[in-house]
Amino acid sequence: MLVLIGGVAGVNLYFDRLQAASDRPGPVWSPRPTDGPRTTRAPRPSDPKPTKATKAPPHTTAPPRTTAPPRTTRPPTKPATTRPPTTRKPPTKKAVPAHLEPQRGYDEVPLPGYGSSLAEAAEVARSNALYGQKVSKSSCSKVPSLYDRPYPRLSEKRMRKDLQKMADCLAAMWRKPLARAGFQATKVKISTYLGRVKSPCGTSGGRVPAFYCSANQQIYVGRGLGHGRNGSGLRWSAYFDMMGHEYGHHLQARTGILLAAHWHESTTPRSESLVIRRRIELQATCFSGMAMKQTGKMSRSFHREVISRYYGDETHGTTDHVVAWAIQGYRHRDIYQCNTFRASAKDVR
Repeated sequence: MLVLIGGVAGVNLYFDRLQAASDRPGPVWSPRPTDGPRTTRAPRPSDPKPTKATKAPPHTTAPPRTTAPPRTTRPPTKPATTRPPTTRKPPTKKAVPAHLEPQRGYDEVPLPGYGSSLAEAAEVARSNALYGQKVSKSSCSKVPSLYDRPYPRLSEKRMRKDLQKMADCLAAMWRKPLARAGFQATKVKISTYLGRVKSPCGTSGGRVPAFYCSANQQIYVGRGLGHGRNGSGLRWSAYFDMMGHEYGHHLQARTGILLAAHWHESTTPRSESLVIRRRIELQATCFSGMAMKQTGKMSRSFHREVISRYYGDETHGTTDHVVAWAIQGYRHRDIYQCNTFRASAKDVR
């Protein structure tokens, strides 16, 4: 029986005893034959008791192997799309009223409306937005000297060109106040005539020195008006005053005043219609006085000399009233000072 003493020391003792026994002489040892069956050693009390054999669990067949679903690639969260460029909404263009369309050369531009009833037409003449403005100053640098006399030096062709320069100067002078009031002061074409002349407004006799026609927005001037043989010998100042008056009618047309007043005039008895006609004419005279002052080319005394040639009639007013309204315009820049449609009847006789 092997006893371990201190581990390694016990092993050395066992080897020492084997060596001592082999040193003694004796018969040679040979292995015992093993012919019969080998006997089994009787169990000893110290041997572990055999345990009851347990049966192995029955062999179970593994579940069939399932084929894994095909692996799919996860799609991107957001499709890669190109963002369209941001476009700005184009500004909406407001329609321009016909009477405010740009003028080309001396072409006509439609006139504004003047109401759909007589009451509305009366208000257009009495309470027009133009009355809230001031006339502009203009040097009229291209206009000939107002102190000179055109005849007999100038030809009729040259005379017409200088009259056109005056009309263009007046258009420039009135452009801003009309624009601020919501209107447009356009240029007018000057036509000259000798004897009788036909226009869209009718036929005019040679006795009329000048007139304005709203149907084609032109001013007509008689030839030889200031010629010496006619006994007038007029200066350019008289022509400018005349052009200021006729362009004043154009201002009335471009603001609706003229056609509104004509409509009212056509529906009243003659006595009343003459009052309306005088309101129209005296207002144009007042506008002319304003223009003559704003050129800076005419002193007060010279203006008095020019208007001293005035004479009146039943459609333009008495001489005193014509002169009075011309002076009224010369003294003021506020256009409401020429509102003859609010003046009392005794001031437009």
